[in-house]
Amino acid sequence: MSNALINPEYEALIKKHFTKSIPLTDHKFAALHYAVWSGGTFMYIPEGVEIDEPLQSYFRMNVKSGGQFEHTMIILEEGSKAHYIEGCSAPKYDENSLHA
Repeated sequence: MSNALINPEYEALIKKHFTKSIPLTDHKFAALHYAVWSGGTFMYIPEGVEIDEPLQSYFRMNVKSGGQFEHTMIILEEGSKAHYIEGCSAPKYDENSLHA
């Protein structure tokens, strides 16, 4: 995990939760996912904060024979509330690609 991409204010929070949702040793694709992680979405909603409008992320794959391995990490503290929508799309190619 590159620290250049992480806001220092949330670094410890991300490190605490990063490999807990899917254990690294769960299966070979989980290990691959962590090895080639390419970004993603991080949401932190503090205690008691309610967000009424949906939050959304969208990922697009535009490379033939490529791979995209983003993590979505949403941390909702007690009494908080949010609605999250995630989408992904890619053009159709003759070569296989992997989105995990």
